[in-house]
Amino acid sequence: MSKYLTGKGSKFLALLFSIVMILPAACGDGGGATQPDAPAGKSANKVNGVLRLTETELQVELKFKALDYTISNFVVMEYGTKNAAQITSVKTDAKGKVFTILAGEALPMSKNFLVGVISMDETKGKIVTNFGEGQLSDNFLNKFYSDKPMGCTVSGGKTTFRVFAPRAVKVTLCMFDKPYSDDVDKPLQAGEKQIDMTMDKDGVWEASVSGELYGKYYGYRVTGPAGASEEFDPNIIVADPYSKALVTKQMAPQHHLTLIIDTKYTWKSAKQHMGFKQEQYILYEAHVRDLTMLSKDIKKKGTFEGLTEDGKQGGLAHLKDLGVNAIELMPAQEFNEIEAPYLGKSKAYAYNTWNTYGRNHWGYMTANFFAPEAFYAEGKVVENAWCGASGDQVFAFKKMVDVFHQNGIAVVMDVVYNHVSQYDKNALKLIDKKYYFWMTPLGTYDAHSGCGNDYKSSRPMSSKLIVDSCEYWVDEYHVDGYRFDLGTIIDWNTYEKIKKAVYAVNKETFLVAEPWMGGRGEPLDGGGYSPQGMAKHGIAAWNDKVREQIKSLALGQAGSAGLVDGVKGMPGTFIVPKFSLNYFSSHDNKTLADYLRENAGIYKATQEFKAEEIVAKATLDEKQMKMNKIAALFLYTIQGPVMIEEAVDFARMKVVFPPEGDSVFPPNSANWVKEGNKWGNTLQKDAKGNPVGWSGKAKPWLIDHDSYEKDNECNWINWDLKEANKELFLYHKGLIAMRKMYSKSFGLYPHDKIKFIDAMVMKSDKPVKQTKATVGYVYDKAISGDAKSFAVLVNGNQKEDVFFTLPEGEWTVMVDGKSSINPEAKKVTGQVTVPMGTGMVLFQ
Repeated sequence: MSKYLTGKGSKFLALLFSIVMILPAACGDGGGATQPDAPAGKSANKVNGVLRLTETELQVELKFKALDYTISNFVVMEYGTKNAAQITSVKTDAKGKVFTILAGEALPMSKNFLVGVISMDETKGKIVTNFGEGQLSDNFLNKFYSDKPMGCTVSGGKTTFRVFAPRAVKVTLCMFDKPYSDDVDKPLQAGEKQIDMTMDKDGVWEASVSGELYGKYYGYRVTGPAGASEEFDPNIIVADPYSKALVTKQMAPQHHLTLIIDTKYTWKSAKQHMGFKQEQYILYEAHVRDLTMLSKDIKKKGTFEGLTEDGKQGGLAHLKDLGVNAIELMPAQEFNEIEAPYLGKSKAYAYNTWNTYGRNHWGYMTANFFAPEAFYAEGKVVENAWCGASGDQVFAFKKMVDVFHQNGIAVVMDVVYNHVSQYDKNALKLIDKKYYFWMTPLGTYDAHSGCGNDYKSSRPMSSKLIVDSCEYWVDEYHVDGYRFDLGTIIDWNTYEKIKKAVYAVNKETFLVAEPWMGGRGEPLDGGGYSPQGMAKHGIAAWNDKVREQIKSLALGQAGSAGLVDGVKGMPGTFIVPKFSLNYFSSHDNKTLADYLRENAGIYKATQEFKAEEIVAKATLDEKQMKMNKIAALFLYTIQGPVMIEEAVDFARMKVVFPPEGDSVFPPNSANWVKEGNKWGNTLQKDAKGNPVGWSGKAKPWLIDHDSYEKDNECNWINWDLKEANKELFLYHKGLIAMRKMYSKSFGLYPHDKIKFIDAMVMKSDKPVKQTKATVGYVYDKAISGDAKSFAVLVNGNQKEDVFFTLPEGEWTVMVDGKSSINPEAKKVTGQVTVPMGTGMVLFQ
């Protein structure tokens, strides 16, 4: 008889083994209160969710109301053993759907328990029990916290390992002299030395080994409670969440180990951090491989090292030529670059119906928060080989930051703490998914992000992991700041702890976030969209409103009132300008030039482009040049920090290139051919023997709007276009130089002191306001403290010229519609005419 079953519980034993039992994988449909009430006595009731409030108290939500249910309608049993626990009382709420069950004894956290609801199913003519698996509440999990150093530490002639796993019943340290060769998960790998770890009261497992074990590899095997909604598997070796260097086997799914490495590096830069004020940042959003792969003379293409090879086409030399003062590096923490072979049929990995390439190029699937991406040190993916085994990625990343700093360029990291990699052996999922992630009442991932899982940063040790990571990169790698992906999923308390930690290292650390997607934590200040919430907590946010405004301006459609607000940095939404990160395009969606080409009717969305004609088709005509220029002029002259997307300064075009070539991995991603109007893969056949079709995204040779999976010429920058659109590049370059030289006006000016000038046109011999796509604004040197006053005159209207009346005195044209480095230095007074689709910057 069960050790849990005593007293009143014994009378249910015979019943339990005579009824039909439906296990958790088949129970409930998650409808909650939105489900209709079933007619009494007709259908069997179901469990929508079970929450374990304390060691003796459980809360059960049923699908149908049942006000008359008593103890006899419920059973609690241990998962796997089916040992029943005593129930001492059952209470319900007024609606009869949520029940509180009190167990007669403690139900330990190290075990999972099922709650069954017993009811008559008249349609089947029998008593049925439907089960739900109990999920642990915050009362259980939030009580754990440790301030011990996590991960691997080497000190005093010994190496200590610590991993937080509060629900684990056993954790084994697995040591290797070299990464194992087997592709299959099993209890013991070749060359593996296993060491049992011990757990303290705070849920931290620890083991110490004599000697400084630099150069060795390790991981953990984690055994936890059995349960249908659990992912514990002691056959799988998982890497340390605090890995300083991650070693990854390039297969589907990817396996990981941790390398024990001495990270000491001798820095050459005179500055540990660049120390720019937030408003002074001019960021260049860039990808390591995009800036280097098509360079004619960069040797280490696709790597951290190649990115900083100076004097070459692309990379560092381009950033210096353009004049930006910061690079916003798209994800460079270790990520899951292999998703799964497209339509691959294997139980080992997810069935991929969405990603024709089987890859993740952008990197928004982080596998580890502390380790730099080894792929960006080695520069290639070799099937079934271990990547990062040398640890060179640690020093390559440090050298890259060092070189950028020597050239006056800050390094801001794009970091993904809102979710983790989906298609590898991710450590946090296998160590304890129910601690680290948001879960549904049925124990599945609750993903507001749309990325398969949401990281639960509000838990004490989850929060510590992020805070420690942010502090580590600022201190160890000298990075200057962060851009937080899908930022509202991270809770406000964690942001406050991040600020405290990073400001202690560098008080000018740059912090910006995407202020949308999901909305977690307290208070939300606007739900899932929360730029004001970010600003209240001292964090800048991507200003998507000004993004859309600028695109509308370039097309001649924006209203002047909205442009005025944009000039000010939108204080009603972002509070003060330094919290408004202004941009007009990013890696997401179409490039600015592609958006304008399509919306101005230059090309249709359905137009296909040949590889050899892309540069010619992307070369700007006069109309396109004007639109791109006026967008740039407005962006660089308004208040708040600025970001531009890679190669937008010469109007890049992103065209879908199909995967091809012998080096493609996964290999079945190649061999795409077009027959008629359909694309098919000649290596894969459907049930009828026809080539499988392309996924639902943009087809080959069309303009792309979501190129996250394309590690090819779609994303790689074609540097020939820089010469083809040199006029636009020089326009950007001149505006950037102006903004840097006069940052007190362009970026640091008090938003409430800006003077605005109306654009006018003559109608029936009378001047009237033109309020479509026009705005004029003045920055007074008496207020800014700059050496000059500036007037910015913008006429995005594409139908007529306008005129502005300047403040008194003589003004000199610095920027006009043709050039941002005006050699003529034309002087004007009073009224000045601005031709349609152009702008001016004048100084006094």
